[in-house]
Formats: sequence, C-alpha cells, structure tokens
Amino acid sequence: MFLTLLFFVTSLSPVNATVNQDFQSYNDSIKKYKLTNPQKALDFAFEALDASFYDSSSPELSGVYAHVGEILNERGLHAAALSYFQISLEIFETIPVSKRNLKKVNKPPWVLVNIANIYFSSPINDYKKSKEYNLEAQENFLLYENERDKQNGLNTVSGNLALIAIVNDNYDLALSYLWTFEGGNPSSSSEENPSVSYENPGIYPVTLSITTTGGENSKTHENAIYVQDQSSVISAPSNKNFYSDPFSSTMDNSDDWYKSEDLEGTSWQWNSLGSNSYGGSIRIKSDDFLEPGPRKAFTASYDLSNVSTPCYMYYDYAYARKDGESLDQFQVQITDDCGQNWSTRVNKSTDNLTTIDANIFFSCNPV
Repeated sequence: MFLTLLFFVTSLSPVNATVNQDFQSYNDSIKKYKLTNPQKALDFAFEALDASFYDSSSPELSGVYAHVGEILNERGLHAAALSYFQISLEIFETIPVSKRNLKKVNKPPWVLVNIANIYFSSPINDYKKSKEYNLEAQENFLLYENERDKQNGLNTVSGNLALIAIVNDNYDLALSYLWTFEGGNPSSSSEENPSVSYENPGIYPVTLSITTTGGENSKTHENAIYVQDQSSVISAPSNKNFYSDPFSSTMDNSDDWYKSEDLEGTSWQWNSLGSNSYGGSIRIKSDDFLEPGPRKAFTASYDLSNVSTPCYMYYDYAYARKDGESLDQFQVQITDDCGQNWSTRVNKSTDNLTTIDANIFFSCNPV
C-alpha cells in the first residue's frame, strides 16, 4: 500500500463523556453571545468541547458544532466552518430519534443551508454542491411540524435556489472552453471536463479560457498539478529531517514535498530558525494570510509494504497563538488512493495546539 500524508492549517476532535445540565448552560451562553459578542461565544464553545461531561450523541453537542460553524463562517473562515458543520451533521445522525429536538427530520436543515452558502460563496463557487445541499434542506424543512418555521425555511431555500439558477444561467452561456496543460497529454482540450496525463514528474500550471456572448476570459492556476516520480517513493520505515528545503521546484527526489498555493498570502516555507535537533523545519504564519482557507503541504508517498501493523507516524511541532482572538486549526490527513479520498488522523484547534503559554517577539533596533 502506498500512503501520502497531508498537513494543513484548519477542527476540534469531539470528546466523549456523559451529558448533564452544565452542557445546556454552555449552549445557552453560546446562543446568547453569538451575535453580540462572537469571541465570547467561541470561548464558551471551545470550553464546552474541551470539557468531559457530555454525550457524544446529543442534540446539544451537535448544536455547539453548528454554532461554531456559523461564527467562523461570519469571520470568513469558510474551510474551518465547513468542518464544524459537517461534524454537526455527523453527530446528529447518531442521535436516537427519541432524543432529537426535531424528530421527523433526517438532517438539521439550517446546517444544510449554511453548508450550501459556503459552497456558493467565493472562493469555492461550487454551485452544483450548493444546489444539492439546498434541495436536501428543502426536503427536511417540509418535514417540520411548525408551519411558520417550515415556511421560513422554505422561503430561504427558494431564494437560494433562484440565485443559483441566475448564476448558472450565466455559466451555461459559455460557447466554448479551451484548457491548456503544459507538459500534459493532451496539451490542450476544448472539453468542459477533460482528462489529462503526465509522463514526467513535476509541478504544472493549468490555464482555462472561456468564451461567452460577452467575450473571452482566461485564468491560469499555477502549481495546479503535482506529479511525483514513483521511483522515488519512500520505503517505510523511514526517518525524514529538514536539513534543507523540502519544497523543491524539480520534484525529483524522495525528500520533496508539495504545497498548494492557490490562496492569497503566505504558505508553508522551510526555515532554519525553528527546529529540534535537526537544523530546520517547515513553518506557516497564519498572521500573514491574505485570504481565508486551508494551506496544504503534501509529503512524498510512502511504501508501507514492509511495515507490519499497527503502523505509526511521529513528528515534532511547536505552536504559539498570536493573541486571544487567534483561530487556527491543524489537521493531518492520509490517502492510499492517490488523493481521491482522505482520512483525518489528527485534528487540533488553537488551544489544543499551543505548546508555549506566550508568543515570542523579536526586538528590532532601527539603523
């Protein structure tokens, strides 16, 4: 089996325990401050999620994750918000029907609407997924017993679907597509969703030009495709260090990593300032982000054929939050099917990440 690891900065892992009245108090406090003091509401939410007194299949827990998702979404942290909404849905589906606040619905429709809005908004703009989630929300709103709540939800979905239709009409006016794949086969395509293959390892850009009745527009996505040399797959067990920059531009050896750079602002970088005993590390500074969203760093692939189960991965990390409003997340994911599906193995939020109590500031003496 071949395995690739993905590190990126974006959700708390749920803690399993027994529910009691205290958790409902947390939920009430989150609702109270969600609009007037979002940071205070988040503090209550993270404190509740870090506590050890609630049932992992409770409506209250599902609600807390949904509230956190709403607050993060309002702050423009769409990727992190989406993670919390998805966890809220997963928890809801494990709740026995007898314990649900809405006993007839299959999924909480307002959570589905929030997810639909994230997919609709920039930079995701996935209108197909947005429509799917809105239609699923519509099905569940129809199961409401309270007529006023039902109509309120249906009216919201109806407006969303109309907006999606307007946007899709604009995209459906496309007269032609022209893809350009540097180094690929084929090197260009006029299909809407083409397939392309690459003979040589490396990092390649992709350009798409669309022609409509209003003219032509093009966009190039640098570092869109990463092809690893399979002969340089790392045979496990193995120990990798950061003596030198692993983000090579040639991608021609097993030490190479790949980082996605499709968002504005800084991404993962190698540096020699912070490390354990190996003289270097990879670092990311969320303070330098110009656009919200996850910054991803991919390892080379590992061949696990010679490793018996269970198999473990060990790594060192350090983290210091900038201030009390810092909202950073860190995840480690793995794939064994060339990136088609990913499984989350590490999932930490700001408070769980912290390895020192205070940030370190470097003094500067102007010359």
